[in-house]
Amino acid sequence: MSAIRPILPQDPALESVALIEVRHPCQDVELFSFWLRRCPLADGSMSANACIPLTVILDACAILTGDYTYTAAICNDRDGEGPVLPGLVNAGTYYLIPDVANPRADYAVYKTFDHWIPPLRSQLPDRWFTAKCPKDTTLYIGDAELGSEYKVARSQISAAVKAVDKVCMMTLAAIPLASAHIVPVSCALWFQKRRIPRQLYIPHVLPHHLTPEFYVHDYRNHITLREDIRSLWDAYEWICVPVGDTFIAYVITDIRASLGFHCYSPRLPDRTDGYLLFLRFALAVFHQFAGSDDLATHKDHDPIAIKPSGANRRGRASGVSVKPTLPDTTEAQDDVNTAVDEDGGSGVSHSIGSSVDGLPECDIDDRGVARLIIEGFERRTRTPRRYGGLLHRQVPGLVREPRRDEVALV
Repeated sequence: MSAIRPILPQDPALESVALIEVRHPCQDVELFSFWLRRCPLADGSMSANACIPLTVILDACAILTGDYTYTAAICNDRDGEGPVLPGLVNAGTYYLIPDVANPRADYAVYKTFDHWIPPLRSQLPDRWFTAKCPKDTTLYIGDAELGSEYKVARSQISAAVKAVDKVCMMTLAAIPLASAHIVPVSCALWFQKRRIPRQLYIPHVLPHHLTPEFYVHDYRNHITLREDIRSLWDAYEWICVPVGDTFIAYVITDIRASLGFHCYSPRLPDRTDGYLLFLRFALAVFHQFAGSDDLATHKDHDPIAIKPSGANRRGRASGVSVKPTLPDTTEAQDDVNTAVDEDGGSGVSHSIGSSVDGLPECDIDDRGVARLIIEGFERRTRTPRRYGGLLHRQVPGLVREPRRDEVALV
């Protein structure tokens, strides 16, 4: 399944991109489009054409239609002829046919992320889950060891996660690092109203003291990236999607700077829940949504106001159709968007007894408490992690060059 080489081939053709466009058969209007690139194959070669796993396109279609039965077909024409077979799909124009018996049905779609009703965890395909965060949820035992009774300043969670992760999950570089949310802070109200923590492997917010309006700061919703890659993440330039038994980073825009990590397998933290990555993928899909007024709006749409964060390339102003403004600082607005706790996150000490991870009683500040919480979760689930055929070992403080391992798509 894996194709691992010391360096990406310096082939100018790798810089070329081609568009895949998925359209509505009745209205014959665009639903969404992605820029595709060539990808590594199992025999060590690169694909002859720009392509993407069909499962990624089917997941995007399920998000727009709200149909997670996966009975829809991606076809070459409006009449349902030439359905795309499983595997890799090349760039080109295709039609989403939910019912091959009625190919030109005028089906409705969700048009923005804030209107979208996400699926239940049980409705997602198994490929979105990992051994550490499987599909079946669990009631977590040992809440005290997660520090649920201790006050941790919200403003310290991002910094604590970054301190625990130590390296960028894409490149393993130790500096310069930035913390990123999977579901962004601008969607905090959506995250709260949709009760997202209930759909996670451990179905409650962590740390426990977070009030509903701050659920988006659940530490499982944080990842650590190199600063430049984090900026591309904020701009929805790349997605993290499952392929086989791992996740890969797939660049869906024509930006050249992203070529260096296209099809890399990230070293996901044990805490990372595939359900959150699916929500992030949905954000990217709606960011690419064409938004034609000719399309019928899904009957179950439920608008929730989301704070605008910039100008969208398609000119739409609702939901996540709004393209974010990239941050000016390395923390990417964490301090701006995160309300300061009552103690201001200023290092107020908390007394930690010996019941927490066997530590002797001592005084530590907010960031120290946050690290105890996160590391306690990581220790519970930690085993050697194998992604893309490599067993990654973390060397604290070591500055690494970007990895040159790729994940074959077939």
